[in-house]
This record gives sequence, C-alpha cells and structure tokens, in this order.
Amino acid sequence: DADGYAYVMARTDDVINVAGHRLSTGQMEEVVSRHKDVAECAVVGVADDMKGQIPAGFIVLNAGVNRPLAEIEGEVVKLVRVDKTLHAELIQVGQPYHRTPEFSDVMEYVEFNPYWGVPPSIAVNEYLPKLRNNPGVLASQNISVFSGGKKVSAGSINWSQYGKGRFPFSLRQEPGKGNALGRVKFMFPNAFNVYMHDTPAKAKFEQASRYFSHGCLRLNDPLKMAEIVLGPEGWDRKKIDAVVAGGKNTVVRLKQPIPVHIVYLTAFVNKDGAVNFRQDVYGRDKILAEALAKPRG
Repeated sequence: DADGYAYVMARTDDVINVAGHRLSTGQMEEVVSRHKDVAECAVVGVADDMKGQIPAGFIVLNAGVNRPLAEIEGEVVKLVRVDKTLHAELIQVGQPYHRTPEFSDVMEYVEFNPYWGVPPSIAVNEYLPKLRNNPGVLASQNISVFSGGKKVSAGSINWSQYGKGRFPFSLRQEPGKGNALGRVKFMFPNAFNVYMHDTPAKAKFEQASRYFSHGCLRLNDPLKMAEIVLGPEGWDRKKIDAVVAGGKNTVVRLKQPIPVHIVYLTAFVNKDGAVNFRQDVYGRDKILAEALAKPRG
C-alpha cells in the first residue's frame, strides 16, 4: 500500500544449512508457496546497519495502512514503508523451551508504565520456590499478591501448602523501575499471551543470539517504536516521554488497529533472487521435511 507500511522482517545475513542439510528445489518451492506474503516481504532486504546481527527464522509481518513492522526469529524489528526502512531494532525472542509461536492477530493498544500480570506458570515454577524460602522476595521486586481479587500480604501465607494445580493467587508487578515489561508494551491480544514490550534486560541485546524470553518479543528501542506506531494517533516523542516520566499507567487504544503476523522462516528468496537459509533454532525444519516427504494421495 503506497500510503502505508510494507513489511517487517527478522533474519540473519549469513547463509547456512537448514538443520544440517539443504532443502531440495521441490521443498524450497513448498516453503515459498506456503509463505507467499513472507517471500514478498523479503524484497525489502536487511538494513545495512543490521547485517551480521540478525540470527534467523522468525518474521513478524505487518501489512496495511500506517502499520509498524516487526521481526522476530531473526531477532530484529524492521519498520518499512513501501521499500524504505524507517526503523530497525534488535529484539529478544523466546527460548527454545519457551518458543515464540506463529500466529496472526491485530495490535489494538499501546500501554505505557504497564503492570505485569505474572503468568501462572511463572508464578508457580519460578516465584513459588522463592516464596517458600523468603516471602519478602516479592516486595523487593514491587510485586503484589492477590487472592479473590483482593491484595493480601505475602508474609501472611504459608507458601509450602501450595504448588502446581493448587495456587489460588495471582501476582502483579507494579509500574516503575525494574518492571519486567519496562516502560511500554504493544498489545495484540491472543491465546498465547504474546506481545511486544520494553525490558530492563538491555545488556542481553549485545549478544549475537538473543533467545531469552518466555515467548514475548522484547524491544531494544520501544519508545521509538511507540513514536512511529502512535504518530498517526497524534502522539509525538515529547508527549510519550512526558507520559512515561509521569509514571502513571496509561492505555492508548489505536483508532486504526494494526495487523500483526508472526512467522517462523528459515528459508526465503531475497530481492536479488538468491535463496537464503537460516539456522533452525526451534527444530521445526525436521518436522516440515518429514511432512513433505510423506506420500500424497
């Protein structure tokens, strides 16, 4: 769309084998055919200042009017309008055992100074063991405990009584310094509870491979992304900085929602016609290859 953004892509610049082997021509045609929209977005290419920094596989695509474009498995977000890259930044994606899923949805709102509702799995698997040893661990991270919708004291609970399948509490981290979601999150509500957000773990962006999250997409420069996403909504950087500095939880609903497509891609055709291969960190190519090898009838 000449009036909107084109695509966002994440991928590495080095060509490698896929899961130890190269796809056959027929298999490559299957991959390209299955992700025609991704093949089209590959025409954009990789920003010069990002070459060598983008690992592989995931691509987050946004298509339509006034839309930001994000990438994932390549661990990069790119914002492209027609054939011009407006913004590119590194991201962190899901660990191999907390894989960022593939799905399509629509970005509905941006939230500044967000609360972090600790996912039940993280509450039970990561926080509960700490609470059994030290109920004060939550206070040091500005996390509150709720039971039946009411805030309760972590010190008043015998945490040894609870475990998987029996945890009638919810944990919520308040906005502020050290919040796991940082200063802003970009929400496209979905069944996977995956979204884009800021992070206090900035040092991890310096690493070549950035598979650190529980599945969400952590942005390196989220306020720049907010500036671009909310520009059509009448927000400029000065207004964004003022809201963040105020510390108050603020939700901005988009007048024009933005389509978001998250795709895992380890093989694609570049704008010069070259076939590219990327490391299959999540081990999905083997599954695809086995499916393609099955007799068809």
